[in-house]
Amino acid sequence: MVNERQTDTCADVMYRRERQRGCGEAGLDFAPFIPSQNEVDQQMSALDDKLVSKAQEQYANREIYPLDECYQLDGSTFISAEAFEEILGDEQTHYMAWKNGCIDKLSIDYWEMPDVMAYLVERSIAEGDGGECCYTDAQPIDYAEDCAYSPSEMLECLGANWQEQGVADDGLSYALYGHPNINVENVSGSMMVVSTEQPGLSVMVDYRSGIWVVQPFAHDESFGSAIQFGERLAPVEAGLLRPNVYQHFLEAKHAFDYAIAWIEDVGEGALDYCGSQEKRSVSEVRFGSDPTLGSDSSTQTSQRSLAMILVTTTPSVDGYTITNYQGIVFGEVVSGVNMFKDLGAGLRNMFGGRSQGYEEELMRARNEAIAEMQQRAEAMGAHAVVGVDIDYEVLGADNGMLMVTASGTAVQIARTA
Repeated sequence: MVNERQTDTCADVMYRRERQRGCGEAGLDFAPFIPSQNEVDQQMSALDDKLVSKAQEQYANREIYPLDECYQLDGSTFISAEAFEEILGDEQTHYMAWKNGCIDKLSIDYWEMPDVMAYLVERSIAEGDGGECCYTDAQPIDYAEDCAYSPSEMLECLGANWQEQGVADDGLSYALYGHPNINVENVSGSMMVVSTEQPGLSVMVDYRSGIWVVQPFAHDESFGSAIQFGERLAPVEAGLLRPNVYQHFLEAKHAFDYAIAWIEDVGEGALDYCGSQEKRSVSEVRFGSDPTLGSDSSTQTSQRSLAMILVTTTPSVDGYTITNYQGIVFGEVVSGVNMFKDLGAGLRNMFGGRSQGYEEELMRARNEAIAEMQQRAEAMGAHAVVGVDIDYEVLGADNGMLMVTASGTAVQIARTA
């Protein structure tokens, strides 16, 4: 809570300075416009309604990536920086001061003094509990909670701990970004990924003995073989989380990425093709504690099962044999870090602590480098990239640019008989 006496004293000093700058030696006096509390509340409430409505629209469309920088309206509502600035225009500082409860009968006298308003906003964020309106990232955004069934609900039934439940939900939330038509339902205790645009397609996602198992369905009948996402099918990288926690997050994200990609990019052809496949109904597909993955019956099925480019730091992929080496592939990203992150990093370097701005930029650049490498491997006709290595290099005279390079060997693979 802002101390009224301190606020009044500071604002009064700044007010006098502003007055001196404005009047100069001419000795001119002026009376700044001071709106009433009711006028401020009406104006800001109208803007708040527009912002909340836009934020809800963006959430429903899953437009905000969890690592994107945006504005937080409260502890659970996020809006893109572009929309925030477009709606508010020159009223951004006024709105944030009002939203964070800084405007009262004393501070309203300084409504038309930008420096004072900015000071009040800064203090409210520094002294708040994290739920204030501020510029931040969208990591708390949770698209998984909007689904009919979540990984945490399934894992809770399986006796998983709270950390495993949380990172699994995060994996689904990241995978759902940009896919507003995807939902997850509960079918016989397993998660069924479905789409409103492809009603005949679905993908069952199950979790047994630390392995995510993904089984596509067409017309409620199994299509092809199940795919595993486990210990060696997702790269272990040095990230914001401890390696084993980040590993669990990647495994869940990759499993749901695959499920969504199969429905939206691959499975449409399965509706016509599934007539010749060995079929099992949803109720018959129950993965035990040791999932058994059958072999594909045709090259066409195998290619569909490997629709996503697998990435691993190991020289091979469990359960598969390398049939052809396509060549070395790279993904390069050069990322700049803005002055505000540089300033924050400098202060943390002096006083200790972690630089969230740099860490987020590093994770973003790494993910983009891996994605670029996967795209180049796919263009070569590869199914996977093995032996992946991530390199980092600081560029520029002032160390203002970061280059991240992902490299590996693009290979074609076939399931081991």
